[in-house]
Amino acid sequence: MRAWRAENPIKAALAQLRGRAKRKKLEFDLTIEWFTEFWNGWKYDSTIHHIDRISAGRGYVMGNLQVLTIGDNIAK
Repeated sequence: MRAWRAENPIKAALAQLRGRAKRKKLEFDLTIEWFTEFWNGWKYDSTIHHIDRISAGRGYVMGNLQVLTIGDNIAK
């Protein structure tokens, strides 16, 4: 599994968000195409960034995600 995550970081991150949405019983409508653009647009690096929901009351949906540095996310 670790090898697959290393080879497919975008798919792994999307699967993690889908699982989190399911556990929290939140809406989830992200597609691999949209998420790939989102990921590449932010130059996402999992060692320094977190994917965060803008509005905590909404789920993991297009337009409700942002990328924050780990420090900014903790401070929030």
